Amino acid sequence: MCNDILKLLKIKDNNIKITKVEEDVVIRGKKSNVIFGTLSYKPMTCPHCYHTNPNRIHKHGKRLSRITFLRFQEIAVYLKLLKQCFKCMDGKCYASTESMRISLLIRLEPLNSIMERLKELIKKLN
Repeated sequence: MCNDILKLLKIKDNNIKITKVEEDVVIRGKKSNVIFGTLSYKPMTCPHCYHTNPNRIHKHGKRLSRITFLRFQEIAVYLKLLKQCFKCMDGKCYASTESMRISLLIRLEPLNSIMERLKELIKKLN
């Protein structure tokens, strides 16, 4: 599937692949658009023990995250992202990439938008 959707969502991580888009899905009683994607990559080092041997790090299942975006044409937009988890031979699990930080920023974007709207309303009331 074309990754132009990632450009629209301002996600610049090349490890995320969009697999499917569903429109008019009912979530919490409201119509929403849901974008499905996967995040997979090959880590070079373990962030816990810092081993650089890629044979020590194995895929260890996937975890589903739902990331909320700003509303688009009054319809909620969600990204359901399957994140690849890895396990080091030392027994610690992890799944991290730049997109994890990006997903945190994506979650903060709706909150920042709400704060801006509140500031505008307060100015109008004063």
